Amino acid sequence: METVDVLMEFDRTAMSKGEKQVFIMALYWSIMQLCNKEIPFIIDTPFARIDTEHREHITMHFFKELKGQIFIFSTDEEITEHHMNVIGEDLGGKFLIENANNTKTSIIAGKYFGE
Repeated sequence: METVDVLMEFDRTAMSKGEKQVFIMALYWSIMQLCNKEIPFIIDTPFARIDTEHREHITMHFFKELKGQIFIFSTDEEITEHHMNVIGEDLGGKFLIENANNTKTSIIAGKYFGE
């Protein structure tokens, strides 16, 4: 019988914030592939530290294919109309949250930035 050592240690302090985020998303993806339950995934500003190429891959292969509900809290420059089209009919709802002078928050259902 052949034994393969798969343990590998790496220096997490050398990773950029974007690399750390992708690592955590990959870890979550792996756990969800092994789990028989669907649990929600919640992420705030998902593309703040991610370059354009990786934004596309994350949209197509993570957000679109992940089972269960996904809650994405984004800025107006992160999730573009293109990303919304890629997600397509899998998009269950959208809400615009506006804050006025830290005194009032409005939640508008069915609306996204620029609509």
